[in-house]
Amino acid sequence: MNDGDEAIGVAREIASNGKETWGRTAVLGRTRTLLQPVLAALRDNSVKASIVSRRDQFMSPQFVWLESCLDQILRPNDRQVFTAMADAANRVAGLDLDPALLSAEAEASGASCLEYWATAMKAAGSPVATKLADSALRIMQSRTVWKTVVKEALMWLPETVGTANGVVTDASDDKAAWETAAKALRAEKGDELDLAELLQGLALRPKEAPVDPEAVSLLTIHAAKGLEFDHVWVVGMAETVLPSWQSLKSDARPAELEEERRNCFVAITRTRETLVLCRAREYRGWKKDPSRFLAEMELQV
Repeated sequence: MNDGDEAIGVAREIASNGKETWGRTAVLGRTRTLLQPVLAALRDNSVKASIVSRRDQFMSPQFVWLESCLDQILRPNDRQVFTAMADAANRVAGLDLDPALLSAEAEASGASCLEYWATAMKAAGSPVATKLADSALRIMQSRTVWKTVVKEALMWLPETVGTANGVVTDASDDKAAWETAAKALRAEKGDELDLAELLQGLALRPKEAPVDPEAVSLLTIHAAKGLEFDHVWVVGMAETVLPSWQSLKSDARPAELEEERRNCFVAITRTRETLVLCRAREYRGWKKDPSRFLAEMELQV
């Protein structure tokens, strides 16, 4: 009858399939909003589950700082990298140092941007700022210690979460993603991995944390591209949901509906064994007709 019933029904079906299937099961939806009630319903049924996001960049200021700091060591004249590093450090330490001003003052004094930034961070008097500065200076002074500095940073950087008021961080996920990527790189390149190889490898790898192999994965259709699961549920097979309302507007370009049709194709082809397509009569209190894609697949609704 409604999206709440849909979520409960999907969760009960997945729960009844048995714990051994959960790690090979996915629930896909057009938007993250559709997945939230399914996640809650799964947990209510004691099913391990999580919403999986595909990320190409680190999200927490802690690991944005670490990556850009290492990059700045290799590219000391890159102002864009310096700005990213300084802004991230500000968020971690709760400061407001101006990267553009620091860069200009460093140039005028003949110092490197990184060295000048480190001096300014220490002058701020914050223990976290001092630790950030000291870590950067240690790598500057000896390129051979970067592995030690990174190993230490992986331990203490997540502990800085909450140091600055209002900072929202994904530091624990970023740490897991960093460690997973580094392990894969060492397997490829060996333990003699150099700094440039580490940064290049990190740039090419996704930044989401490893997925629990015993949990149901909930993903947006976009995030599911390229993945496959033994059992797939696709929720929200209703008009203005999939396809989206934007693609059905009178002034929408035909290409927009075609893109929605491709999204539906991506969703239904993520499965290896079983596929369940779901819809409700109402979403957020609004009545919805069955998705036109169901009729195009000649499915009775």
